[in-house]
Amino acid sequence: RAHGSLCATCEPLSLRRVLPGCTDLLRPPGPPCLALAQALDDPDVQPEVLLALLREAVEAQDSRTQEVLSGQGAERHLQGLRQAALAAGEPLPEIFLDPAYAQATHFRLCTLQVRSREGTWLLRGPLVPDGYGVGVGHVAPPQDPRDPSPNSGGLRVAVTAFTCCRETEAAHLGRAIRGVFDRLGALLRGRSLT
Repeated sequence: RAHGSLCATCEPLSLRRVLPGCTDLLRPPGPPCLALAQALDDPDVQPEVLLALLREAVEAQDSRTQEVLSGQGAERHLQGLRQAALAAGEPLPEIFLDPAYAQATHFRLCTLQVRSREGTWLLRGPLVPDGYGVGVGHVAPPQDPRDPSPNSGGLRVAVTAFTCCRETEAAHLGRAIRGVFDRLGALLRGRSLT
């Protein structure tokens, strides 16, 4: 939405259940996420279609997340293959020399999510000079419904980008993300956002 193209995207996940102290990278499931993104930008798509695409994207993301959390993600295995070749003094497998691999691992968007009871801002830095970092803090609603706390649940999103790259501007991506959240919020509340 912000740049009119797809980019390599990742989110680090802890593998504490299977490999304490290690992480792997979660990539979003491309086809369902792309279908949802395209539909969100089409004003003629019916709410029922958007809801079905949202459900499909969420289910695919949950499935992919569980796969990575159980140690079945591709990134750690590829890194292991690379390290094994280097340690053995062998040439790198051809996959690592392919320009498509370089493009697929140039993570222009890196995200991070954390749930908390506090209204803190979660900062995530970009991984590449022409990239973005997006931190999403899920603020838990108060236990007591009479709690007047301003942190009464919701999301806090912080977008970062390096100033050395003219292609990336954190505020520009932030506005695009806000537009998506507004559209999805209205959809989930059962009314159309104009």
